[in-house]
Amino acid sequence: MSFFRTVDPAEPAVFEGEAGFSAIAEASRDVMLYADNFNARAHGQSEGFERAIEAIRDETGIELRNPHLDPQSHWINRMPRDEDPFKVWDRRIEEIIEQHPDKAEIFRPFMMEGITDYAKGRARETSDRYEGLAATRDDWTGFGAGIYGGFKGALRDPATLATLPFGLGAGGARTLAGKVLSTAWREALVTGTTEAAIQPFVQKWRAEAGLPAGLEEAARNVGLATALGGVIGAGVRGAVELPGTIRRQLSRRPDPRLQAQTILEIGDEVALAEAIDDAFPGAAIEVTVNDGYFELLMQQKG
Repeated sequence: MSFFRTVDPAEPAVFEGEAGFSAIAEASRDVMLYADNFNARAHGQSEGFERAIEAIRDETGIELRNPHLDPQSHWINRMPRDEDPFKVWDRRIEEIIEQHPDKAEIFRPFMMEGITDYAKGRARETSDRYEGLAATRDDWTGFGAGIYGGFKGALRDPATLATLPFGLGAGGARTLAGKVLSTAWREALVTGTTEAAIQPFVQKWRAEAGLPAGLEEAARNVGLATALGGVIGAGVRGAVELPGTIRRQLSRRPDPRLQAQTILEIGDEVALAEAIDDAFPGAAIEVTVNDGYFELLMQQKG
């Protein structure tokens, strides 16, 4: 990231030369969605398809379906006899151009190549916007906004979401802090390792989009994913364990009736009476047994 970049003075997110937290966070999230997530290419293409579908519907009344909504859009789900939905899309666009030759210039960019170019453009656009906004803040607000937005964007990455449950299993720690730290470490390890495994695909997309790509960018993404996994793991484990820990601690509170009876039997009975009289003048306490239960009674004149 360059801190010598400038941002358009007309940018509404910038006030008196500085971008706000929410604007930087939103821009950081968008970089993850369009450039750095495992599904960044598909995310940008899907948006391009939706824009094309809307334009074709407005111009012709023809309704098309986003190919990315087809389960067969991913080769894993495609049987040998199934047709590639993206090739079907291109063929359908060619048919629409033949039916409406006067609108060929409008519809031709909606071919698959044009849709991918749109996705690449969105990746560059979001990266430029984030760098421009972040360059207006060299303080902790800008840094925190970038991290927060990156976390939000990473939560839209299917690779990250798929690995989150693997680090949440029970560990050997007995204390609340031990359980939280153990889970955070395991979750950070799982998400960080997964992110490292998918970086070749991510960096390939960044390079195709004309963005900086390579080891430095990959290391940043792995670091963000590792931190995200640790934070979510710790948060989930803490939310699960905390109520039970509180209940156990409350159940261990000493019973004041038993404490009073113990003092009366083996402690300083006079000191107890004086303490009660200081707090409640003229009062006295008595411990009785009723059906096997201790009862603490206090009497006071007036």
